[in-house]
Amino acid sequence: MVNYHEYPTSYNGTNVSSVSDFFLGYPTYVSGGVMIKVLPVFIFIALFALAMPFGVGAATVSAGFITLILSIYLWWNGVLSFVYPMAFLFITGIAAILVATQKGQ
Repeated sequence: MVNYHEYPTSYNGTNVSSVSDFFLGYPTYVSGGVMIKVLPVFIFIALFALAMPFGVGAATVSAGFITLILSIYLWWNGVLSFVYPMAFLFITGIAAILVATQKGQ
């Protein structure tokens, strides 16, 4: 008999042992890692679209920063490569510099 906490069983030869494993490990195993790699891009686009009423610069900085935090979390859990946090750090930094120079004029 299978205990309730062992569902879904035997993905990658192990049981789901934590909430993080259920929300990160299992979907990555099922989709072959494709969905977790495009998730930060989708979140950046959605946040950018939501913040557009405040201007392109502010939308880019806020969407980039929030996606940077998410990508650092996913990198720390071993789901994403280090390229994602570096790319979003670069986007956020460049956008913040551009917004700061525009405000000073």
